[in-house]
Order: sequence, then C-alpha cells, then structure tokens
Amino acid sequence: NIGTLTKIYQNGESLLVSSTPAAGNLTLGYQAAPNLDAQGGLYSTYIGYQAGNTATSSSYNTAVGYQALKNVVNSGATLGNYNTAQGNQALFSNTTGYRKSAQGYAALFSNTTGYANSAQGYAALFSNTTGYDNSAQGASAIYSNTTGYRNSAQGYQALYLNTTGYVNSAQG
Repeated sequence: NIGTLTKIYQNGESLLVSSTPAAGNLTLGYQAAPNLDAQGGLYSTYIGYQAGNTATSSSYNTAVGYQALKNVVNSGATLGNYNTAQGNQALFSNTTGYRKSAQGYAALFSNTTGYANSAQGYAALFSNTTGYDNSAQGASAIYSNTTGYRNSAQGYQALYLNTTGYVNSAQG
C-alpha cells in the first residue's frame, strides 16, 4: 500500500516518492527529482529516468520522459515553476525558465532562462536559451533561435534559421 511519505529505493536511489498531501508531489523513475520534497517543492509530477533530477523547491511542474526537465531549479516565486515537459529530454537544460510547455523529443532542449515559450514537435525551439514568448509547432520549428522573442512558426522547420529575430511569423 503506497500512501503519503512513501519512498521506494532501487540501488540506493529513490525510485518512487509519494509526498505529503500538503506538498502534492509524485516522482516515479530512477533519480527522478530525488530532493524535491526535502527542499519544499509543491504540486509537481516527475516521471522517467532523471526527470526533474535537480529539482529542489520548484513547484507546479510536470515532466514525463527520459531526462525531461532534468536541470530545473527554483530561485523565486515563479522562476523554475509552471512548466510542462513531455518527451525525452524536453526542457532538458531549463534552470529558472518558467511558464513553458514542451512536447516532443528535445523540444526546448537548450532553454535555460527563457520564459513563456511553447514548443510542440521533435526538437522544436531546440536552441532557444533566453528567448521568450515564442510558439513553435512542427519538427525543428524555430530550431536555431537563441534569444529571439515573440516569434510564431507552424510547420516542419518553419523559421529554422532565425536566431535573434523577433516578432516573426511563418507557416509551412
């Protein structure tokens, strides 16, 4: 019977954590958010090998997949919070970026502090580091963007070479 404050270990590493009802966290997977409850994170779910691996006090995050949201940390009321990552290595490099949604293998992979981005598709917004308010739908859409902001691209490799441009739109 798995209840509150339950921890199951594999080879000395936390495999499953069901936290207190007040914290509302659930982790499942080898090295998935192993320090989350100890540091005060709230209402997060990390499922997969090393999903949320560095999460400490980040809150309101959902990561599903191998190393999804692996490097997230928290350093403020919103920083590192309110993220959704689904897919292997989605939001892999994210540290304090917040309010992002990444679905697909390596979507928003390089994002560190960028915020309010949405990426759906294989490697969508892959190179984005600090860019914000971008929306990419399609495999490799806005792939090369690093610091550009308020861009929107729908379709395979749409705005692929955009790196620092802003307020662009491309479909197709």
